[in-house]
Amino acid sequence: MLHRLVINRYSFCFIPDLPGDLNVSGRLSHGLKLPRNTRFIGILSRFSGLSSSGNANPTGFRHNTVILSGPEPQRGILEKKLADILKDKEHPAVILRGKTDMPADTIRSGNIIYFNHLPGHAMKEVISGSEAIITRSGYTTIMELISLNCSALLIPTPGQTEQEYLAFYLSEKGWFDTISQREINRVTHLPSINPKWRNEITVESGVLLEKALKEISEENQGKTNPEGTKKKA
Repeated sequence: MLHRLVINRYSFCFIPDLPGDLNVSGRLSHGLKLPRNTRFIGILSRFSGLSSSGNANPTGFRHNTVILSGPEPQRGILEKKLADILKDKEHPAVILRGKTDMPADTIRSGNIIYFNHLPGHAMKEVISGSEAIITRSGYTTIMELISLNCSALLIPTPGQTEQEYLAFYLSEKGWFDTISQREINRVTHLPSINPKWRNEITVESGVLLEKALKEISEENQGKTNPEGTKKKA
């Protein structure tokens, strides 16, 4: 009821997902009686509109990729556990540490390359060029992977129920694989990045976003009189 009261104060409430069965968030935004001003606008991604460029890839070779996120100490715990596993894999590993508050340094340790953070083009190339991807199951990360047509092994942050739900929900759909953090040492095979969802998810997202932007534009035009001055509230 509190959420509904807040949402109803605004013209629109945009939900970054798709309606119907081709959705990413499950019961986090579906199966509910939504306010009338809500609109699904498709998945969103920082990589949308970024063109691919071979020169942007800071690795230049096939590799496994780890995408870290979230607060300490869980971020650091996961980094250490995965480094211990990936150091002995056939392919080198790239660990994107997500530390935007630190210098953009590159650290090499045996079979592993660490990046504190990367610009969008380079990060896109690293992810797309992966043999396998391991990441948290945060909703933003999931949307960005889907936008790149990359599946992954999802490891929910312990105690974050929305991540635990998303990992379970998307693994039940067959789109991603998942394992808990305490079971990481049991990983013997990393899943392929090949997408397991229908291609129209990105096409439909573009249609929904364009429709929402058009509705915003029409709403704003409706609040302006022919003289170009805003109507009184």
